[in-house]
Amino acid sequence: MTNQKLPATNILVVDDEEIAQIAVGTMLERWNFHADIACTGREALEMVSKQNYNLIFMDLGISDMNGFQIIREIRNKGIHIPIVILTGYSQDSVKKHAADLGVIDYIVKPLTLEHCKRIIEKYICK
Repeated sequence: MTNQKLPATNILVVDDEEIAQIAVGTMLERWNFHADIACTGREALEMVSKQNYNLIFMDLGISDMNGFQIIREIRNKGIHIPIVILTGYSQDSVKKHAADLGVIDYIVKPLTLEHCKRIIEKYICK
């Protein structure tokens, strides 16, 4: 992957934990990507309504809404942004529910540099 920023690449990180926000943001900055941060579900929904994103990293344990509710509302608006779930849950039922909502990838936390690189290469640098 090159260190040059791709044109018109917008990434949204939906996570209410500051440490996770910093970790994902730092990994994305390594490849010169900028990420917008949404700390709540309502904020995420407002942001996807106003901005076109190429990819969303979504935590499931958001304080005001769970990640599945946020994804469902995004999909109900007719927005089909690729979404990658970042979560501590590894149960097959959670993975199936994510797939049923059209989630493109699922990563059990912690997000590593290798995970981040794979996601960027697979969904943005294709």
